[in-house]
Amino acid sequence: MGRLLDILRTSKLGVAIHLTLWLGLCLYGLASLLAYSQTPGLSARPPHRTNVDVPRPADSSCYELVVAIHPHCPCTRATLEQLSRILRATQKQLRVTALFYCPGDVPDSFVETDLLSTAQSLPGTTIVIDLDGAQAARFQMYTSGATVLYAPSGEPVFFGGITVSRGHAGDCLGTDAVIAAVNRQERLATHTNVYGCPLRAPDACLEGAYCGQ
Repeated sequence: MGRLLDILRTSKLGVAIHLTLWLGLCLYGLASLLAYSQTPGLSARPPHRTNVDVPRPADSSCYELVVAIHPHCPCTRATLEQLSRILRATQKQLRVTALFYCPGDVPDSFVETDLLSTAQSLPGTTIVIDLDGAQAARFQMYTSGATVLYAPSGEPVFFGGITVSRGHAGDCLGTDAVIAAVNRQERLATHTNVYGCPLRAPDACLEGAYCGQ
């Protein structure tokens, strides 16, 4: 009987240890995922629009939102969802220039993803194929999902991200700030963090399980 009790105690202890380790690993993974989703990308203050040699929209009376997009970054789907919301809320007062990153040593088909199709469907949006990210760099944008809002005068009035974290659409200060600026309402913010993959990211980053999950 004593031997049997020892086995039962040992078995229960083993189960408890394994369960504790399993829970610890789950919590660690969840914490890592949360930390990754909340880690902002590189961002810098943009120049005046007249200092950037990229064609401007024909209607100079409108605001212009420039957005940098890596066509294989899954978290940028949320940026395009937020952009659609912005366009609905600003009632044709905004034009969008979407810079689609494309390495210089790959075919143009590199950019032919669902992100490109979505961007092409947005009203008032001009698509620019950005070889090696050179155009985005002129705007000081290095992260997929980065945006710069320009007033008709060419003055940058907002820069940063329009999502609250990687791959998550919804209420966001950046989105609200862009809408308020274009609608000439109270200024909410001039800069927010941008969440997305680096434009020159290795494939491993872009194919990771974190983005958009």
